[in-house]
Amino acid sequence: ADSESSSVRSVSLDNGAVKNVVGAAPDPTDLFAFGDEDGKGLSAKLQHPLAVAWNAKKGVLYVADSYNHKIKEINPSSRVCTTISGTGKAVLEHGSLAEASFSEPGGLCMSADGQLLLIADTNNHAVRALDMTAGTVSQLPVIIGSPSDKKADEPATKRITPKSTKPTEMAAITAAPSSKLEVLVAVELPPACHFTEGANSRWQATVNGSGVRLADGAASKGPLDEGKPE
Repeated sequence: ADSESSSVRSVSLDNGAVKNVVGAAPDPTDLFAFGDEDGKGLSAKLQHPLAVAWNAKKGVLYVADSYNHKIKEINPSSRVCTTISGTGKAVLEHGSLAEASFSEPGGLCMSADGQLLLIADTNNHAVRALDMTAGTVSQLPVIIGSPSDKKADEPATKRITPKSTKPTEMAAITAAPSSKLEVLVAVELPPACHFTEGANSRWQATVNGSGVRLADGAASKGPLDEGKPE
């Protein structure tokens, strides 16, 4: 996939000769011969293709036509390029091959049996699965670690301190009803851990035991508030 010339090209492993397969212009240095057209050879038009994947079972090549938000199929022998999925709208939509939409797909991986094409859907931050047999596109669930390691009641947040770490205890504070209580907490992260600048790193304070007791005797348990580190 020659992104800047918006083409797919071949390189001979015997003599190093480079030839155009589809897309681009007769002059490969012409970087403005892009578009979105199915066709043969130079008549086919792509826009910034980023990845290819070979289907050995069918003898065809798939290309992620990123700026056109489509997945296309190329027959290297006939040099015919055809759109197989993608409406051209840069959104996240599942469904049939004709209904599915992508947003700048940037990576492809073909299963060994030639039935499943995995797509790195870049701007949708998702891995999509194109099923050749069913003719559908769905989202592939990405699980980090073993699913059996997670308990049903385990929170989505990740603990970054050992369980042996003692909780921070504060002296009792009495607050009048309807008053505002501001608690400032200094967070010290373990070595090699840090907040990502510009990212929404969030925290949650939870009270245990008797909870927060107001001056009128009413008690409260559970999350106090959420916020961002400063």
